[in-house]
Amino acid sequence: MKKLLEYNAIKRSIEEDMERMALLEADPEFKRDQEFESKLLELMGEYNRDLNGIISVLDPDFNRTSPLQRTEKQVRAPRQVIVYTNPHDGTKVETKGGNHAVLKAWGKQYGKDVVKSWGKPQAQ
Repeated sequence: MKKLLEYNAIKRSIEEDMERMALLEADPEFKRDQEFESKLLELMGEYNRDLNGIISVLDPDFNRTSPLQRTEKQVRAPRQVIVYTNPHDGTKVETKGGNHAVLKAWGKQYGKDVVKSWGKPQAQ
């Protein structure tokens, strides 16, 4: 019975989609868009151009590539090592980020802003 219910739901969905498609096909704006697309594809084939070539002609500054398509890997600059020195006991902590257990403990004890002021970038 479950399969029959699923089948009927899909059938209704298809019928609704067919009705929406028929309405779209009767829309004059859709017809203009469809005609434009077919003429554009025909023109692209005639001149052996792809969509990226068309875009580069119309807007040379437009960057169509996504980060995954870039040929040169863009690498984030490495974080700088910061040395925190506790003035109360002289303990030093070297870290590249603030997610350090000792820094968190100091932050609870002395306050985060105070601990932040103890940090000095390490000379490289």
